[in-house]
Amino acid sequence: MRRTLTTIVIGCAAAVLIPLAPAPATAVPAQDGGPGGKREWTQLARPDQKRLAAVVGDPIPNNAYCRRSLNRLELFRNSSKFEWPATLTILEETAPVDINNLDLFLGPYEDPSRRLWFRSLLWLSWRAALFAEKGQTAEATTAARAMLKAVNGYPDPGSSTPELLAFSNAVGWDEGTAFRRAEALLCLTAAVGVAEVEPALRMHAAALLDPNRYMGPPNRSVHNHGLLANLVLLDI
Repeated sequence: MRRTLTTIVIGCAAAVLIPLAPAPATAVPAQDGGPGGKREWTQLARPDQKRLAAVVGDPIPNNAYCRRSLNRLELFRNSSKFEWPATLTILEETAPVDINNLDLFLGPYEDPSRRLWFRSLLWLSWRAALFAEKGQTAEATTAARAMLKAVNGYPDPGSSTPELLAFSNAVGWDEGTAFRRAEALLCLTAAVGVAEVEPALRMHAAALLDPNRYMGPPNRSVHNHGLLANLVLLDI
């Protein structure tokens, strides 16, 4: 695997010169009437977006993997809040969540930006790691098991046919969601160690290396998402 990763990293080295998107939420197509009547995130005026960016959201664990996942995602973190164990706010839209029965296919959000953040599960892995840091072992275990149950309950459909590729992209196994969820799994090792998380990490590594989804050579031009996937793969 390391030889494959080295080849990919070399092939995408030029991506370092490509500026990363300032915030993933700003590229979302307009939609009408999301849950709760909230306006589409991209329809918010710039002052409102700046106001949200200044809000202090969920605290971040000290673990390096948990902090590394904030790369270019500070806006999501600052404007999101998980009230343990059953209420999640993403970009000012609040929805109930049942951590023991998370539906990663549908979820409580219709807006693509909120849905990506929900499916990444970073909000849940952070909470598990925070519980572990505070010595709240029972809560850390509950959060970690809920996250692993959700991940393992919705395995990668693959991309061997155009239909499967379209299905994967529709249900949260697109490359953008997959590399963020891989970051969440790396963060989760702070709560439960590596062995318990390794099978899910391997599944995500395979998805990120899938040439039908990888955002870079040989099937696509060099892209910043490919570089971000490379960095996660090196951590795995």
